[in-house]
Amino acid sequence: MLDQIAHLVAQMPDHWATAPIYKKGVTLPSGAPAVGKSPLGKAHHQNLTPSESFLYLQEEPDTYGAIGVFSGARSGGLAILDVDANLGALEMKWGEDLAKAPRINSPKKNAAKFLFRVAEEHWTEVSDVSLAASKQGFEILWGRQGLVCGHYHAGGSYEVVGDISAVPEAPAWLLAVMRKTFADRAEKAEGNRLVDSRYAMRTREERIAIARSCLSVIPAPGRGSEDLWWRLGAMVASELPGDDGLELWREWSKKDPEYAEDWAGGNDPCAVRWAAGFNKKGLGFGSLVKLANHHDPTKSRFQRDGLEQVLAEIEQATQVVREHYLSFQELYDEADAIFNDLDKSVGERRYALLLLANRCGIRQKPVQEITEMYLAEREKRMGNNVVRTAEDRWLNPASASYYVPGLLCAGVWLMSGKGGAGKTNTAWRFSQHFLSGDPLLSDEGKLAWEKGTVLWLTGDQPDSVTDDQIRTYLRREDTKNLIVENNFNINDYPSFLLLAQKHKPKLVVIDSLRSTHRGTGVSENDSEFALPLRWYEQMMGQPGMFEQCMILVIHHSGHGRAGARGTSALGDMTSFGMNFETPGEKSGKNPVNQRILTFTKHRFGMQGHQIVCTLGGDSTVRLHYIGANASEKAATVQDRIRLKLQRHPEQDFTLDDLANDAVICGSEDACKKAVQRLIRLGQCEKRGSRPSPSGKRPRTLYGSKGVSPLRGVSKGSYISVSDVPKCSKPPGTTEENEGTGGCPEMDLSLN
Repeated sequence: MLDQIAHLVAQMPDHWATAPIYKKGVTLPSGAPAVGKSPLGKAHHQNLTPSESFLYLQEEPDTYGAIGVFSGARSGGLAILDVDANLGALEMKWGEDLAKAPRINSPKKNAAKFLFRVAEEHWTEVSDVSLAASKQGFEILWGRQGLVCGHYHAGGSYEVVGDISAVPEAPAWLLAVMRKTFADRAEKAEGNRLVDSRYAMRTREERIAIARSCLSVIPAPGRGSEDLWWRLGAMVASELPGDDGLELWREWSKKDPEYAEDWAGGNDPCAVRWAAGFNKKGLGFGSLVKLANHHDPTKSRFQRDGLEQVLAEIEQATQVVREHYLSFQELYDEADAIFNDLDKSVGERRYALLLLANRCGIRQKPVQEITEMYLAEREKRMGNNVVRTAEDRWLNPASASYYVPGLLCAGVWLMSGKGGAGKTNTAWRFSQHFLSGDPLLSDEGKLAWEKGTVLWLTGDQPDSVTDDQIRTYLRREDTKNLIVENNFNINDYPSFLLLAQKHKPKLVVIDSLRSTHRGTGVSENDSEFALPLRWYEQMMGQPGMFEQCMILVIHHSGHGRAGARGTSALGDMTSFGMNFETPGEKSGKNPVNQRILTFTKHRFGMQGHQIVCTLGGDSTVRLHYIGANASEKAATVQDRIRLKLQRHPEQDFTLDDLANDAVICGSEDACKKAVQRLIRLGQCEKRGSRPSPSGKRPRTLYGSKGVSPLRGVSKGSYISVSDVPKCSKPPGTTEENEGTGGCPEMDLSLN
């Protein structure tokens, strides 16, 4: 069950406000037994992402059994059509629209849920629709929570049909039903609406109108929302402690159909709670307005109800006592001083940034906002944003710093994979190549690997573990240009600058992103978690910062899926991404001692290319570059020319030779553009010239760069990994056969 839920959670949009659902029979915090529909209490006033809700199910599987999502503005305008009966009739009537929407089936017959999205401009015009109001066997959830996956309260489980991440816009008939319900409710309260709100002081009528306007956009969330219910009562009572406030609270409470039975027999739960009083401090009209803004972020309710002027006057009165905001120049100067203060700890720097953000009036993601603005402005002032004409770019294209031509270059690389799969072991092999300059084996030959210093940064790893890894994965002579720093904090930019400026590494390994991300309290699902990667990416190569290098960041993959765990910003803020995976049955690779490193993102078009990582008999990993998948290999003229040059590294070719090659099959113009790009990628070079047969100007010769033949293999007949059968015992791995057999009993998981 958890695997199925994990698969669905991975598809859910991150902006959905979700909730873990208590299993049926579990004792709720209130002491009552759960009915299988009750959400976690704090989810009513705190947005939990799908991943955060799923974490509750993982850690407490005996307590939580399903995941629900709050409809309405909290989840980007999500409307849930919950069909309780007459499903067949509704499908005959609106089947075309229902077929487009994700569908959640429950074990109950003739029932299902359908997900739609209401455009933001309609949020203040629609309302929740109860079963009684629809009179057609369905209800429309708007603000309330609806279960979408996991255990069904009466036995069995929910089944999702369709793509839950592709929610279509609500059809006209659905909006019409929701608008009618809203209009009917508004008509009942029309007599109490404020007509003219231009008063010098806030009167009783104004306070009633403000409270009613705010309550109108706060949806009744259904069972399990008692905490939100009494908080609303406390907010209203803070300014309207008499019968006016009670009536408003009562009016809002009666809209929730799931509490209809609480009013049966003349009962009045609001009056009972109101009489007991509210002792919760800090809950006032400000809290009420803030909560309503959560559901109506554009505050269009005040315009609708004629309250714009009143709120403008209130806001103006508030601004009188606000601190004067800093200018942008003052913001930049202070941020620059904070980031360049090498004596500040991570905590001190973060605190200083929070204070600076407060003085600038920045409330949402303050540290991230200040850092983003500072980086953008610094990049501009350092001259990186120089305006260049398109002609200049064509004539003088900027080139990347390659360490393996056309493949590995400077930038931030994010390598993600399951825990214990062997990511750290493989990162040590990357380091060994940089430290020794040993070439990278490929099907076409040996690819040159530039030699340079390696900076290895760990988070909470003990010295004994790091020392053991060095003795296991490196030779003594490799360690001369290796610098290791334990207890590194990825947010400590000044410390990184000092290390990078002092040692000038070609490779930096950060093992791992999670263990080095300390001192901020930021969740992996928060976009701020990826902010350090953006900082390293942008500061690289800038004057006064640090030189170009390859920064390899190790991170775990997501639950039940490939790719980095946590916020999608991790992929957005890096230029290169790699998935580290166990090979499948059809790959032809040995899943016991081999892993596949696939480029999922590559700024220079190498996505889909792969490196086979094989564990040798000496517990070290061997790398073998196999290029793109078979279906994509040699798909372009550029790929075919590259393969031609790499397989014949000692031969020279003119553009005519390449264009007339039956395998390359490209025009001379196409070959010329391909060769020019291969030169920029460091995979091709000019090698003099040859007289033209027609006596015209000599023809330029081109050849492969950074490739040498495999020893003992004739030119043009290089080994392919798929040509060599897997073996079940150590074959005595050498440079010629590495990446092909292996030892099954060896464990690659030295992470």
